[in-house]
Amino acid sequence: MRPHLSDPRHALWLLQTPEFRRAALAARDRSQAFWLRTTDPGRALANLLERDELFSQAVADEAASNGLSTLLIDGARSVDETADALADGFGLPR
Repeated sequence: MRPHLSDPRHALWLLQTPEFRRAALAARDRSQAFWLRTTDPGRALANLLERDELFSQAVADEAASNGLSTLLIDGARSVDETADALADGFGLPR
């Protein structure tokens, strides 16, 4: 992505912590919890979480090596605080 940006502040990747991702999946309606329809739901969920963590780490590494920003989403910030952090990341006035 970096070669396509005139300013590195034009991109910001949101990265979920594993705990946030687990909580988000747990909060899903059971009808959306596709891993429950497998022969081994615990393993399916663990594989899903591991895949997501590998993807997040790859995005974080790539962003760091290209001087691009990431924002860790862990559920600790309010919606307004997250919006402020996004505005800061994009260099926008608030």
